[in-house]
This record gives sequence, structure tokens and C-alpha cells, in this order.
Amino acid sequence: MAIPTVGSWVRMKEIHPKMKERLEHFFDDPRIKGNVKVSSGCRTYQQQVELYRRYRAGTGNLAANPDRRFGPNGKYRGSWHLEQESDDPKVAHGWAYAVDFRVVGKISTSQVNKIAAEYGLVKTVPSEWWHHQAFGHTGGGKYGWYPAPAMKGKEDKSLTKAKAPAPLKQPAPQNMPLVKRGSRGAHVKAMQKKLTELGFRVSKNPKKSGIDGIAGSLTIAALKRFQKSRKLVADGLCGKNTWKALGWK
Repeated sequence: MAIPTVGSWVRMKEIHPKMKERLEHFFDDPRIKGNVKVSSGCRTYQQQVELYRRYRAGTGNLAANPDRRFGPNGKYRGSWHLEQESDDPKVAHGWAYAVDFRVVGKISTSQVNKIAAEYGLVKTVPSEWWHHQAFGHTGGGKYGWYPAPAMKGKEDKSLTKAKAPAPLKQPAPQNMPLVKRGSRGAHVKAMQKKLTELGFRVSKNPKKSGIDGIAGSLTIAALKRFQKSRKLVADGLCGKNTWKALGWK
């Protein structure tokens, strides 16, 4: 079954398959079905940088430093929402292990947390009821999968060692086309995705992403807000410097 999200911009592809299996069963639970959705899945490094910047500025929720290292020999990085290091030397990054929930029906957050724990989806940040992980610190300096009593006899054990896909290569910033009002094409859609990932949505409709490959007024307005936040000239033109600021490497 499909995992319900609040919008198409929520990235679930990079969430570990074992965790996605648990999420599918969790959302199929009659106590949860129709009452909860995922509001945040995997985040890009650039998105985590933006969330951490807002937290440090006092304008956002608690967010982990994307550059911190923790766990055995600093194996893990930043937030569990980020793609963690892969055991496969041929793959630059692995899977993410955290999602955020949002209540959309008649259920309390304490009920959500209780039921989620049954499926091995554990609330690991005391101040954030919405943050849940299937993998993390289990005590004594050890890391692993959390117990999931509701999944007994249902889990596909082969998913534990699932290999993540290699990250897509991106052209250098100077090779990306200039985006201006009225521009259309795949490069515009790429810019819209980057803006959305960083919290600068290009749509006013919460049910639609607005990522359509057309640089209309809402896209340019979002671009200007982003440029202003990065102390760039807010001219609504996405050139080399803005592409670089968007994390296009």
C-alpha cells in the first residue's frame, strides 16, 4: 500500500525499505488509517542546512546540525532524516531512517506514539512527538532496529541488507541554464524542487507542490525569498551563484 503523505514533495524513496514496510503496516492499522500522514521523510543535506539555520536563528523548530558525526567512529551524520553512510563502498550514501507524522483525523498524539511503537516506529526526540525512527540508538552505545511486536512473522528479513541506489550526478552550477520569469523546462522543475526541499514552496495550495517546470509569479517570489535569505541579489534570476546556493554542486 502507498504510505500517505501531506504532499508529493515528501521524499519517501530514500527511507530504508525495512522502515517503509513497517510504515505500510502501521498506516494499514484501523486505528491509524485516515488519521495520520507523513509530513517529512528523507531530507537533502541542503534542506537540513536550512532547517538548522532557522533553528539557530530562533525562527524554526529544533533541528540537528547536518555536519555533526555520532555513533561508532562517527559512522552516522547529522539527522536520521538524512541519507546515512552506506556499507557498500561503491555507493556514496545509504538510506534515511526517520519520518515526521501529522495528525489529520480524530486521534491523540499519545495514541499515535503508542501504536507506532508497536510497529517499531519510536519517538526518539522528547520534545517532538512527531519524530519517529525505526533504527537508532538502542542503549549502551549500540545502534540497531527497534523491536516491533506488531510485525512478528510479517517482516521480510531480506530487507535489512537492502542496498541504496547511487545518487544522481548533477551538472555544475555554471552549466545550468539561467532561470527567469517565463522560463520553462526541466531546469525550472529542478530549481522548483530545490526551493521546495529548502522550505521555499512554489505553491500556495497545501495539496499541490507547484513543481510544474514553469517559472511563474509564485516560483519567482519563492526564488526571491530564497535569494534574500542567502544574502544574494534578490532579482528573481537563477544563475550560477543562485544555483550554487541551492546546493547544486
